[in-house]
Amino acid sequence: MRRIIQLMLLSLALVCLAPAAIGRLAESRQQFLIDSLADNIAGADLITDQYETGWITSRSIHRLRLDDPAYVNAARELTGIPNLEESPELVIRSRIAHGPWPLLEGRPGLARVHSEVAFLVGQDEIAIPGVAITDIGLDASGVTVFQSSGVETTVESGSAFIRWHPTELRISFDRQVRNLDSLGTIGELEFLGSNGEIRFGPVRVDGRSTYTTHGFWSGESRLNVAAFSMTGTDGASFLAEGVDLDLAVLPDGDLVDHRYDVTVDRFSSPRVDNGQLHLAGAIERLDAAALGRLLAMRTEARWPNDRQSWTGVFSAASRFRLQEFLMEADGERARLEFECHLGDTIDAGTGPGELLRALQGQGTVELSEGFLPMMIVNGNDPAAVESLVAIGYLRRIEDRLVAEVRLGGGLVTINGLPIPLPLPAD
Repeated sequence: MRRIIQLMLLSLALVCLAPAAIGRLAESRQQFLIDSLADNIAGADLITDQYETGWITSRSIHRLRLDDPAYVNAARELTGIPNLEESPELVIRSRIAHGPWPLLEGRPGLARVHSEVAFLVGQDEIAIPGVAITDIGLDASGVTVFQSSGVETTVESGSAFIRWHPTELRISFDRQVRNLDSLGTIGELEFLGSNGEIRFGPVRVDGRSTYTTHGFWSGESRLNVAAFSMTGTDGASFLAEGVDLDLAVLPDGDLVDHRYDVTVDRFSSPRVDNGQLHLAGAIERLDAAALGRLLAMRTEARWPNDRQSWTGVFSAASRFRLQEFLMEADGERARLEFECHLGDTIDAGTGPGELLRALQGQGTVELSEGFLPMMIVNGNDPAAVESLVAIGYLRRIEDRLVAEVRLGGGLVTINGLPIPLPLPAD
């Protein structure tokens, strides 16, 4: 009987104490997730974190200040205040329900975090409708699902109008938040401001990534943007439809390759009615450790200006490839291929000028007869193209304009004609 009473008392103690203990574990896990978010947003600085710890439910508020100039410029556009110096902030308010609960598709979970997000821009707080639900399993792995029904609002202190269509995004993570799987659709964003109108999306996201020991994410991701358009106050517009962006970061020991492939099914601009674009290339054999250090500085919004941080990323094995740049527009065509590498051994302290002088490469350019006149400002003047042919920068081969490009010793040659590079001082 005594042993039974002891077991009952132990069970009662566990029931009473477990939620609070799990609450502290859940808060630690959420703090880790917030820190990871801040570490991977350029210029983000975690300025406040508040917790109200309860027995079964806790609450938290996190504020991320976005110091990157791009965010500040966006805030100026939203508020209509051109001299606004205040950085916008991302405010995350969360309610944490301590487990164990039947989470994660019926499996027991450690906690469920219910988060709401808003942007603080000047004196305006712009709520992002929808919630992010994070289920944390007993092994500390989990999944975050963000769902939003969309928003339509006018920023009170400015003249900006924003409409954001429904969104659903799912991100799964392991216990150390070092492996992420992302899948979902980000709804179309419409923005009307003092400088014109922007429409972007919807965007389909599909990616798998792993955080490397060198301090950056590797893996493969694919973005599909249904449409992107910009219209200025003067009526000039640019439109791109069916944009596919494939990115891959592939580590190989102490080196890493970056590869990209971009396809635009259709685009139009003031000079082009109907165009298509394909761009594919790679930056290969970079020093992974040096790249990690450089990206860490970028995340802290302080790009380094010392030569070692920059050039330490490259070595004699590094190679840059533009596999294909192909543009077809209104029946005209342009195609470019180029590849270059560092011909000499590059020391960690090599200056940018010496780095450019070490580059060696070659490529080809092919243009249809009407492509260049369509793109240049004085395209109606036949002399604009004929002068380039007369000088020798372009050669006519049948119905094409062709150029061979070579790079070496800090000099670019086009069809053998030299063009010195403006080399920076070391």
